[in-house]
Amino acid sequence: MLSYSSDAGEPHGSAGTPIQSALKGQDLVNTLCIVVRYFGGTKLGIGGLIRAYGRTAGKTLDRAGIKEFQTASTFNLNIPHSRYSDVMHILKKYGIKFKQEFSENGVNFSITVMDDQKDSILSDINAVSDIEIIICEGK
Repeated sequence: MLSYSSDAGEPHGSAGTPIQSALKGQDLVNTLCIVVRYFGGTKLGIGGLIRAYGRTAGKTLDRAGIKEFQTASTFNLNIPHSRYSDVMHILKKYGIKFKQEFSENGVNFSITVMDDQKDSILSDINAVSDIEIIICEGK
């Protein structure tokens, strides 16, 4: 896992490390936490800074809640006009949002599906004949 922290002018290890520990303590990934401290005239010392930054990050993360990261895949479906209703039935069954483009040759759908549903959806789509499925890498 790649991670980075900065003390941003505070004594070494007194700000970034406690904030990073709060993130790691909750097994968070793809997360950014910024704590801004305004000097109020009282010097906290290194121990006080560690507690202040760590507690602030921890309490903020608790209040923010956690949203589970879900991976998705994007596909293009090229279908003849005669299979339009079959594909629409499948997309509505799974509640898939899509973009569609009509042409003389058929309909092109761009769909994004959650990876935990991908196998079921592709199985249903493959059961319909005359459909070309194109996997869009990197989306």
